[in-house]
Amino acid sequence: MKMKGSCKKACLVALFFAFFSLLSLTAQTLDNLDFSLKIYDEVEQKGFTVRKQNLDAADSGIFPQNLIIEIPSPQKAKNEIDTVIFSFTQDFFSKDISLLLSFLDELRNLNLNYDCIVFLSANDNQLFVRGDDGREHHPTGSAVYTSSIRNADNMCAIVIDESNSTSTSFFAKKTYSIIPGGSSDVSPSWLVKSLCDSCQENKATPSMPKSFSMLYRLGIARETRRVSQFFAQSIPAAGIALSLSEKDLKILVTAARLLQTRRSSIWDRHYSVFQVESYTFWYGEALLALFFMVFAFATIFTVSFSSFKDTSRNKAIFNDIRRSAFLALGYIIIIVAVLILVQTIFSFAARNPLLLMGIKIIAVFMVLEIIFITQIRKNFNTSLEGTGFFMMFQSSLNIFIFTWMDLSLFFLFFQEYIILTFARKSRTRINMIILFLLSLAPFLNLTLDFLRGANYTSLRMFAFCTVFGNILFALALLPLLMQIFRILLVLGIFNSKKKISRKKNFVYAAIATSIVILFFSGFYWMMRRIRYGSSSGTPIRMAYTTVDGSNPEMVQVSYSEDEFMELTIYHILIESSEKVLRYSISLEAEGSIPLYDCNYDYTIEADNKVFFEIPDYPAGTIEIVYSADKDLNGLLKISAFIQNSKNSAEVLHQKKEVTIRS
Repeated sequence: MKMKGSCKKACLVALFFAFFSLLSLTAQTLDNLDFSLKIYDEVEQKGFTVRKQNLDAADSGIFPQNLIIEIPSPQKAKNEIDTVIFSFTQDFFSKDISLLLSFLDELRNLNLNYDCIVFLSANDNQLFVRGDDGREHHPTGSAVYTSSIRNADNMCAIVIDESNSTSTSFFAKKTYSIIPGGSSDVSPSWLVKSLCDSCQENKATPSMPKSFSMLYRLGIARETRRVSQFFAQSIPAAGIALSLSEKDLKILVTAARLLQTRRSSIWDRHYSVFQVESYTFWYGEALLALFFMVFAFATIFTVSFSSFKDTSRNKAIFNDIRRSAFLALGYIIIIVAVLILVQTIFSFAARNPLLLMGIKIIAVFMVLEIIFITQIRKNFNTSLEGTGFFMMFQSSLNIFIFTWMDLSLFFLFFQEYIILTFARKSRTRINMIILFLLSLAPFLNLTLDFLRGANYTSLRMFAFCTVFGNILFALALLPLLMQIFRILLVLGIFNSKKKISRKKNFVYAAIATSIVILFFSGFYWMMRRIRYGSSSGTPIRMAYTTVDGSNPEMVQVSYSEDEFMELTIYHILIESSEKVLRYSISLEAEGSIPLYDCNYDYTIEADNKVFFEIPDYPAGTIEIVYSADKDLNGLLKISAFIQNSKNSAEVLHQKKEVTIRS
């Protein structure tokens, strides 16, 4: 009986929506919708095929609309990737539509051997307002468009990101940021290389994190939402940050030309990039695997044939190792204990991951520095040969451990291994200090990439990590700390044979501590500037200040009901005489799902609550029509974000609740 009843209700709902599908309001008063229509008219007048796409399931015509411009190929080549999408936001061309028309003309004149789509998305520059409980329920243009694509296997996309614009590198050189991945995936090498080569052809410098493949694969990269939405539909995509200028659009025209011969159905995710000034070296991870195998063979060969030679030098080294073997494990245990203790004590600093990481590193260096000085003063198992062996052993072990985690880390730890090989043979103070600073260099690029490219959640997890994460961090730090031990041995300041007064001991300790603190304070300051420093790009959308509204009458709500077979049909009208930027609308009912079907899409948030999917920037009255059981009352909750007519930078958050009675 229940099944029959549910089928009957489903049929009634279908009949109902066939009847009410003609209802729509077409008021067009807001700038966003007017701008969409203006672009549509100008593109159409130039002879291009352009179509509109509504963001709302109700097809009400009161919201900004996506515009899809198609440039068919006169002679399409045989290739599985037969369509290339250039994805812009409509706001990108808000200052000069003529540049859009010029770009379209250039694409058409290229007579490309693939179909080209220029996609202009609406509502993709997110509106940030405080106090929006339904912030996830406002469809954006890219999300609507990508979810509507049916032949994803035949497409690739280039996403133009204007939110960052062109950036400035650490050395104040203007660069063009390439976005080589999204949604925990990496862009195909042929697509990323085409963008980089097109930049260089136009005498522009492309830039992207050197460790991008690891950042995206591990899901810790700070992703660009619009790029990720193409990846979510299995469409290969890459992004580039451009400003609105004829020169920057030339980069896209060049990329369109290069893609005529470079498109491929092969999605090569396993590659890396090495950049020196304008020269870019591309290599696949097969090369990394080859180097790793050669290193593993050389390490095994050395251990098997060189280390066990019966020489007096090896005997002396083995005696040192045998006496101090437990120390290496002890150092790791102490480092892990310090890391865990510090992150527990300073857990309040977890909201600032950079600060917490700085505190943890300073604490480790200070504690190990005290232990090293104590060892030297007590002459307890201190030997340059022994510490050098453990330094090299841990460095080679790190190569195997971290390469197993991600193959792209091989070169990083291999560079450190090479530097430590020279450091082990060095005995002079200045050389050892220089080599110590050089051993930090391989980690600098990774640190910069991590700070620039990692999302906040990943930074926080990295700073406030698990025991296993702290163990890995300790293993990475140990070779660097062993170098400090060796430098202290060579300096001879704390030699047990030297009689040093307590005052001098205090002075030396204070100087060493100050150097560590100053070094990491400067490093922390620099990292903050890189992570949070000013950007040359400016968001197109205005940053609004949100204040609570005090006049519920700014939003008018009316509703009517009709009996339709065994259902009640509710017809709700929501309007305002003010300029509304956003509506967040939910419907609740006691002990039951509040509706069966609706002219708008909706998301079930709880057993008795739904949020309607309402796009931003409505240009008229919102008309919601839904069906529900008879005698079921509902509570309609509305949050309207209204631009203050007296202060355009201020948004009034006006709440209203209406009981919908049957």
